[in-house]
Amino acid sequence: MVEKILSRSVRLMFTGGLVLGAQLVGAQEEAPMQRVEVTGSRIPTVNLEGSSPITVLGAKDIKIDGVRNVESLINNLPQVFASQSGSVSNGASGTATVDLRGLGTNRTLVLVNGHRMPQGSPGTTAADLNQIPAGLIKRVEVLTGGAGAVYGADAVAGVVNFIMNDRFEGVQIDVNGSGYTHKQQRTAGVANLVETRGLTNPKEFKVPGDITSPDGKEKEVSLLIGGNFAGDKGNATIYFNYKKTDKLLQSERDFSACSLSASVTKGFSCGGSGTSATGRFTAPDNKVYTVADAAGTMRPFVNATDQYNFGPSNYFQRPDERYGVSSFFHYDINDQARIYTNFAFHSDTSDAQVAPGGIFGNVYTLGFDNPLLSASARTAFGLTKAGDTADVVIQRRNVEGGGRDSSFQNTSFRSLFGIKGDLNSSWTYDIFAQTAKVDFAGSQNNYFSVEKGKKALDVVNVGGKAVCRSFADGSDTNCVPYNPFALGAVTAAQLAYIQVPGSASGFTRQQIQGANLSGDLSAYGLKMPTAKEGVGVSFGLERRVEEIAFRPDGPSQAGDLDGSGGPAT
Repeated sequence: MVEKILSRSVRLMFTGGLVLGAQLVGAQEEAPMQRVEVTGSRIPTVNLEGSSPITVLGAKDIKIDGVRNVESLINNLPQVFASQSGSVSNGASGTATVDLRGLGTNRTLVLVNGHRMPQGSPGTTAADLNQIPAGLIKRVEVLTGGAGAVYGADAVAGVVNFIMNDRFEGVQIDVNGSGYTHKQQRTAGVANLVETRGLTNPKEFKVPGDITSPDGKEKEVSLLIGGNFAGDKGNATIYFNYKKTDKLLQSERDFSACSLSASVTKGFSCGGSGTSATGRFTAPDNKVYTVADAAGTMRPFVNATDQYNFGPSNYFQRPDERYGVSSFFHYDINDQARIYTNFAFHSDTSDAQVAPGGIFGNVYTLGFDNPLLSASARTAFGLTKAGDTADVVIQRRNVEGGGRDSSFQNTSFRSLFGIKGDLNSSWTYDIFAQTAKVDFAGSQNNYFSVEKGKKALDVVNVGGKAVCRSFADGSDTNCVPYNPFALGAVTAAQLAYIQVPGSASGFTRQQIQGANLSGDLSAYGLKMPTAKEGVGVSFGLERRVEEIAFRPDGPSQAGDLDGSGGPAT
């Protein structure tokens, strides 16, 4: 029976009346139970119990949760680990993935109406939950017992099957909004640590003010249209949605306003990274220094006070903009054949920011004649006379250039066509073809070039002026010396040379053709004496082609982006 919008409203208004009429309903003749295919099995059955545990989230559960994105809905389950989500910034892929029992996203299979989702991005083999329209979900079946025998090795951890509402009648418009407020606890917990550190380093350690108006806001608009036709033999449903999520930084909450470290004796404290805003220089004798002032005076580096507070620059919630359309169509040709189709499109643009990049522990050869070095720096590095050189490990945060920023755009297309039905009371079949493609484009900004860093720190004195050695010999006339050896000495011209962008593009493509035939052999006498049903069998044939193309640019392939985690292959 198809449920209409009006009938749901009436049911909500007259719940009490339904309770009073329960005895009348019970007196009616019960309708025969319909065979359904339980996730993890190819055999339709009236027995909803299986050997593996299945968690089912129905439409009522989804409404009670009140969430409007698929990743939050799934992550509320205890058996689910959030591998990628909108709250992941460092190492983000721009997707949302599900990882059952922490066994890996590549061992968790995601289905829509029993059909396999495509790989979400060239950077991951896992399906992207952002492709699934949250407003169309009728129920979610989560099988955590493993289903490798049915679906293959990528279902060893389990299966998440999203059953969509493909029988809708009417018009439904949803407008949703959400946000966060927070009262900072200035005298408790992390906030107290931040305030203490802020006494000596107010630039990096700040307790934010109370959030009185919502931040991290999320807005969504959707339109759902559907209707039956041909005497209820068919149904067409189409869904449009648009969603925008604002960014939320860790610096905007007191409990994340510093990067925590811990020890048995001292407990929690505000820690950080040795790649600091004032620089960390390890001399050949292994003594460690930092810059004290604009004159370039060197002093010992103290971990407790000089480490960089990298946490606040990271996103708690990535900014995101998404729009999509999904459509479902089915038509009953006769009692034995139903044709069905599904088309889905989505485009998602997201952004991930982490702490500023810079120079992360590279070794540079510095010479006595480098005019950027103060007398104090020459002494610290053991440069006592003309011609002396020293190999110095430099760690210096690019606070002037801002956070390392990665942008992602994933655009997916998915289409499915099939025909299924009952051959008789014992046998069912399903023949289908599916094709899907995800296009990816990404960029990385505010990263230092390792190669340009070598040139920009190899500085000589030409006529009393500091110039790159590569500029002096003509091998790189664009080189601008980089000066981390004095406070406030880094200029826009220096950053314009040493910073390089990275980019990548690619796609994933999937093609599947399959056929399944399932039967109940009780009609042929194949039934255990103590069993309620006969032996169930399933025969299947499937051809699946998966393709990934990933094309990073030259600097990304060479690992030239300092602090990017290595080469992108």
